[in-house]
Amino acid sequence: MAKSVKDISTFSILLLISMTIFTLLGLELYAYKIQFLDHELTRPKSLGDSKSKGYSPRLNFDTAVNSFITIFTVIVGDDWNAIMYSHYRVLVASKLYGEAYFTLGFFIFLFIVGNFVLLNLFLAILLANFDLESDKPEIEDE
Repeated sequence: MAKSVKDISTFSILLLISMTIFTLLGLELYAYKIQFLDHELTRPKSLGDSKSKGYSPRLNFDTAVNSFITIFTVIVGDDWNAIMYSHYRVLVASKLYGEAYFTLGFFIFLFIVGNFVLLNLFLAILLANFDLESDKPEIEDE
């Protein structure tokens, strides 16, 4: 168990660093840019204006905390495609096709790196450490 905790703590640092990188990238790309205005999908007139009349989706990149939660949600895989699609729809409705296709790539890359690579690495660390414990011969008491 002690070896597993040591290896998992190292993995946790790797996960935190990768989530921080994606959080900062999401803040730079989408902060206060994805908003819905009265049943229309548009971007606010001034892209840096946080006091626009629209409302952001529940999972957004407007603040660092919301961005971190959004990144965690995508990595875990909890309806990540709906988050991606809401960002994509707003950018397509604003006729920003290049940014819309980049958004698809961003979310798919985040999901692949987070879910398929990092979380499977976590499971591999756990299984490897438990496998090492089962290979040790048991000492019988006489």
